[in-house]
Formats: sequence, C-alpha cells, structure tokens
Amino acid sequence: MSNEIMKIIEKKDGITTIQLTFPDFLNDMKNKNLLDTKLLENLKSEVNCQEIIFNKFKNIDGKNKWGIICSAMDWINVGIYGVYHYDKTIRDVTGNDHSIQLLSFVMHIDNIFDSVKQLYRVFFNIKKKVFIAKNEVFLGNQFHDSDDEYFKMIRACCSAHQSNLCDNFTSNEKEKRYAAWSNEGNLFCAGDRQHIGNVKGKKADSQIQLYCNDPTKQQVILNIYFDELITFVQKVYQHLIPLTEEVVRQHENKYKGVIS
Repeated sequence: MSNEIMKIIEKKDGITTIQLTFPDFLNDMKNKNLLDTKLLENLKSEVNCQEIIFNKFKNIDGKNKWGIICSAMDWINVGIYGVYHYDKTIRDVTGNDHSIQLLSFVMHIDNIFDSVKQLYRVFFNIKKKVFIAKNEVFLGNQFHDSDDEYFKMIRACCSAHQSNLCDNFTSNEKEKRYAAWSNEGNLFCAGDRQHIGNVKGKKADSQIQLYCNDPTKQQVILNIYFDELITFVQKVYQHLIPLTEEVVRQHENKYKGVIS
C-alpha cells in the first residue's frame, strides 16, 4: 500500500475506526476535474458542524430523516470514487469485463442521482419530482421528456432490469424489449439495423442490442456515450451547492429564532 496513508481517527469502546487516504489517487481525480470533492466536503461540514441539523431531522413526524441525510452523503462519496475509477478503466476492457464495468459505472452515477434527490426531499421538503425536466445532455434522445428519464432508460438496459424492459425505445409508445450484454462501441454499423440514442458523426463508447417482444419487429441498437453520462452526473452533482446553501440558511434561521 505504497500510496496509502492509514490513520486511526477514533478508538472508542474497543472499536477502532481507521481512515485510508490515497494521495496520488485523489490528486489525479482532482486534475481530471470530474466531480469536485470539495462540494461534498462543504456540505458535510455544514451538516456536521453543530447539532442543529441533527436535532431537527432526527425525528420529524415520527420519521428519522437524519438517517436519510447520512445515507445519501455516504453514497455520494462512494459514487464520486466509482465514477472516477470506471471512467478511467472502462474504455480499456472488452467482453464480459465491459458489461461489468458499464453496469458499475452507471450504478455509481445512479447512486449520486438518487442521493441528491433524497437530500432535496429532506432539506427542501419536496414530495414530488425534484428536478425541473430538461432535455439537453443526451443529444440522441428522441422519445423521452427529459435527461432524467433518458438516463433511467440507460440504467434499465445495462444495470437495473435488463431482461424486462418497457420503455419508449423507437416511438412515443412503450414497448417490451430485452437487452443483450453491452459491447464496446462501433460493433454494430449504422446501416445494419435501427440505432437509438446515436449522435451523427460520433462513435459510441458502448452499444447494447435490444430484442423485441413483438416477433415482427427487429432488434435495435442503443448507443451510449460516456461523455454524456459524465456531463449528466456533473449537472446532478452541482446541486450540492444549493443544498449546502439551504443548510446554512437553516442554521442561521435557527440562531435568529426563525422557524424554518
């Protein structure tokens, strides 16, 4: 473990908590400029700096929302490292390894996506959809109302329920399909069958063949571009800024005697 620093950060009741850091890894991740770790560090600092947030959210109408906050921040932390790791390695593998790494890559993005939504629901008390529907990241999106919905489709095809799909693949009508394993991009040429999600003049990083439940319909090819996935998770991750500002506001209002 030449690049690791092991530090005992707590020893209590016979239990030792150990923290491992990876300086070269962290520096490389920051230089790559994928997800700025300082955004999560700032949020954690504001949440943990005093007991106001804990006391407010530990029991709201009989629900422990403090647990939601801790869980969400933990999985965002895992997601940051996962996105960096798989963005760095996924382009160099083929076959089953490609499918495994794509599955993990997308699930890490989904962990961040879902965790940020959970934090919004807690701190802003939002009960319905968290984000305003926008369609600006996935350039080949034809039949989904937003980037969020299109990402959910990608997630379903390669990491959630690949063998039981029902979505808007080739029209505005939902259809049942079944995903094959994923392959490194450009395995299927543009002319041999219908492609979805494709961007003209751009080579896909990964492709998934989708079989149809209707025997009269052909398979279609889903094209996935890693830079679009990175852009999507970066936009989601930026929501940590207003979340941190809201935590600060709730601190300040509590000090002023204002009920948030």
